[in-house]
Amino acid sequence: MADARKVVSSYAQRSIGFDAVIDNLCFPHWPGAGGVKSIQFFESIKKVLKPNGFYYHINNFNQEKNHILYTLSEVFPHIAVHNGMMVICGDLPYSPSEEQVVEILSEKNILARAPNLFIPNTTQPDEFYPYFKKLIVHTDQKELGQLRALTDEIPSTEYFISLPSLINKIKAGLR
Repeated sequence: MADARKVVSSYAQRSIGFDAVIDNLCFPHWPGAGGVKSIQFFESIKKVLKPNGFYYHINNFNQEKNHILYTLSEVFPHIAVHNGMMVICGDLPYSPSEEQVVEILSEKNILARAPNLFIPNTTQPDEFYPYFKKLIVHTDQKELGQLRALTDEIPSTEYFISLPSLINKIKAGLR
């Protein structure tokens, strides 16, 4: 994960801009994950995106979801969650056209290769677009409640200790 920070920092220093950055580095609760889930890392990501670029943050969220979304919302003005697992961030709202979705699905032949992964089960990309659009949920920071952004100083793992389970362990140890 330290390598990801070095690479992103190196691109930011050289003013290299990307249309998209895709992040599926790790789960937030893994040791060391705080460095790639912090506001400082997300600010570095934003520096390497072109003005109309998007950051795709792929994750299987648990209790960390709102903390990560809040942190992303401190850096990016527009946040959308697609299918509950992929967060798309940028300076513009994420709203791909039907032509873009159909082109990508057709080019990669995704629906034909894995039709059972998609609902509705179809091999026709143009039939899939209405369903695809329904899976995009735009997120507003106000909806996330009173949270603090994750920082390098306070790693994400410190936020996610389950207080009830910690209390139960302490009580069990006292018996």
